[in-house]
Amino acid sequence: MPASLTPSASRFVGRSAELTTLTRWLDEGRTLSTVWGPGGMGKTRLVMELGRGWSGPFVPVELASARDPRGFAEALALALGVTLEAERGDAEALALAGRALRARRRALVILDNFEQLLPDHAEAVTRLADLAPDALFVVTSRERLRLPGESTLELAPLSLPDGDAEGDAAALLFARAMEHGAPLPAEPRDPRVLALLRRLEGIPLAIELAAARLDMLGLDGLVGRLSERLDLLSRGPRGGDDRHRTLRAAVTWSWNLLAPTEQRALAALSVLRGSFSLEAAEHVLGEAGTPHGALALERLTTLRDKSLLRVLPSKDGAPPRFSLFESVLELGHDELARAGETAAAEARADHYFLALGARLAERAQASGDTRALAELGEEAGHLLAAHERALAERPRTVASIERAIRTLLAADGVLVTRAASDTRRARWERMHEAARDTPGLDAALGAEVRGGLGRALHATGAGAEARATLEGALAEARGSGNAALAATLALDLGITLHAGGALEAARAAYESALAGPGPEGRSTARALGNLAALAHDERRFAEARSLYARAIAIAERIGDRRIAGVMTTNLAVLDQEEGAQDEAHDGYERALADLRIAGDLRLLAITRGNLGMLHVERGALLDATRELGLAHAALSAMGDARSLGLSLVRLGVAHALGGALREARRDLDDARRAFRSVGDAAGERLLPLGAAFVALGREGALAAPVVEEALNRARGGGSGGSGGPSLVEASDDARALARVLESALARARRGAPVEQEPRPEALVVGPGADTFRPPFGQARSIADHRAAHRVFARLVAERRERPGSGLSVEELVLAGWPDERIRPDAARNRLYVAITWLRKQGLGELLGRTEAGYLLDPRTPLQELSRAPS
Repeated sequence: MPASLTPSASRFVGRSAELTTLTRWLDEGRTLSTVWGPGGMGKTRLVMELGRGWSGPFVPVELASARDPRGFAEALALALGVTLEAERGDAEALALAGRALRARRRALVILDNFEQLLPDHAEAVTRLADLAPDALFVVTSRERLRLPGESTLELAPLSLPDGDAEGDAAALLFARAMEHGAPLPAEPRDPRVLALLRRLEGIPLAIELAAARLDMLGLDGLVGRLSERLDLLSRGPRGGDDRHRTLRAAVTWSWNLLAPTEQRALAALSVLRGSFSLEAAEHVLGEAGTPHGALALERLTTLRDKSLLRVLPSKDGAPPRFSLFESVLELGHDELARAGETAAAEARADHYFLALGARLAERAQASGDTRALAELGEEAGHLLAAHERALAERPRTVASIERAIRTLLAADGVLVTRAASDTRRARWERMHEAARDTPGLDAALGAEVRGGLGRALHATGAGAEARATLEGALAEARGSGNAALAATLALDLGITLHAGGALEAARAAYESALAGPGPEGRSTARALGNLAALAHDERRFAEARSLYARAIAIAERIGDRRIAGVMTTNLAVLDQEEGAQDEAHDGYERALADLRIAGDLRLLAITRGNLGMLHVERGALLDATRELGLAHAALSAMGDARSLGLSLVRLGVAHALGGALREARRDLDDARRAFRSVGDAAGERLLPLGAAFVALGREGALAAPVVEEALNRARGGGSGGSGGPSLVEASDDARALARVLESALARARRGAPVEQEPRPEALVVGPGADTFRPPFGQARSIADHRAAHRVFARLVAERRERPGSGLSVEELVLAGWPDERIRPDAARNRLYVAITWLRKQGLGELLGRTEAGYLLDPRTPLQELSRAPS
């Protein structure tokens, strides 16, 4: 790859005073800061530099295409890995995105290009701040939001040379000229440099565009030609934004200096909103047939060298991706439309992404290929854009509907792991309606649409609708003669039947799937694993263990980390039921490792919940609360009401055992609402067990009749005396709750606390110092704030070994950022941010400072736990 296409190493120039101001505002905990000024002033570059120095979660959100609260929520959700459907209500969409953000705790959120939402929708930021109260928001906009509590920083042009001061504008020009290999006078105060910078009004993007032309025109030629073009292009009605006209003129001037082939390339690339690959560029430019994409590479190199295109850093050695600056993209889009070539460019893009999506989806479906899933994740936005264009085509044809179906099928491999369940369902409902109204559609493709809808319905808890839809899809697939599709749909149907308690029908469906055509692979592993789950529910543990092991072996052989993670989780649940708690713990950790690689956020959260329940059973309440809290936050973002309800029941049990009865009652109330929202009667049957924990925590042994009644009901016959399986027979979750409840009741009858609590007056520190509970306070997890976590762990070690001894700034910086070389002033700022954050999490005055340095109060008892006392 040519050196010119390696990721840009251009350094951040100037704006030190502005960066210091913003850093101080974050240190002070200001919730909303707005950096405002005209386009091209470097707002985005400044706040991204701010983000680079932030030690907690960092969420940059691009809002250039957002026009209303729904678009705002969708952009935020995209940055968080959650996809939202446009048809959902604005409030609901924003609430889902807000829950996803709340899971990041004290995140720094950059809301870039907010001006598109002004003035009517500024309050969306206020609602988001209410939904995620720990987050800090920095907004870039061409004007202020004018919201209560907003701190505003107007970004002025870069300073010009003055006296002995070089000025930031000259520093930027010289830095970018050096990167382009263009010679410049050694003296920033050279009259020609001053003339150029004055004509560009100190606007950073205009300076960068000019610097990209220095190697071709030289300083004298650039000053003359640019001044002439700016005079011409910036003329227009007064009363507008002069600097905006200057920037538009500078971008248009750069456009006019491009060769016709380069102009056509830039215009065509404007259909690729977001990042794109070299291969995508080759196809959109119509140059995919050239050897190694040489012409496309040449075009991208030219546009990059002229500061019209960005090269994004690659991940894990993957090829770099590209994107256009928003102002450049807008110009290219206008020019493409003016040339009447928009439809042709979009068609080339859609054809490419359709083929790419099909290839990646086939790899992902065959073996759970994580690389294919990662590539699908990168291209999901382009696939969904192609899907929307196909659906919008009028008149609708069989060909356009087929494109819409196939692009959605490809994107669904990402949506199923990252999207909110109800948003995915809405997308499939719209697709199903369009397919149903299209005569002549291939029967197998129609079955795939119904299958996609059925799976989406199941994910939202609409069990009866999902069953009927999947039964129809299976009949269509069999009628079409597509045996492989029929086997896949039989498996999907079996899962829905299983969840609904129709165990024999589920078994028949799984066995039908197992008998499908093709070699032993992913479908085989899934069918075996689900048969194992049936045996597990029926307490045939030896058979279940054997089937799980077979499923895991196949998944590991084909490299499917998602299926391996699911089945390893189920096997760990079985180990837990049989009392092998250490084996269960190891199994959950292996499953979490697999699911992290697979990138399935929903299953990762479910497994965290299972691990949290194991901690409850072992009496490790700090660990339990941490894992259950993380699971709850993630499931809230995903919109999986059934799994969310279960996580809330578990969290309520942990809170009740820890004495936080108000929180426990709130959790159970929220769980009831979640279960009822999807008609999950089986989930609601868990609630009396949860309520028994609250009664036991409130009344101790006096609550024994209430507890015994809840246990008897759970062990009794089916709901309403139907004679079906009891709750504990049908649910491993109920069995786990019943085991913990019996143990807690036994302790209460012995006069012991329901659950031995750490000393209330102590600073209680969990294993690895990733959780703590201040005296008489609530437990907090700090594992996600990695630098602050390391600083805290070092302070705890010092408090344990040398009470009253302080740690210097240098020692704590080394602890918090062990592998980084940081300037002393930046290091002090980072440590100040981390210390301030720890104090706000509950340490307060416990974290003090003396002449010797920072320390934890030696007068407060310190209690470190390897696990919670029993």
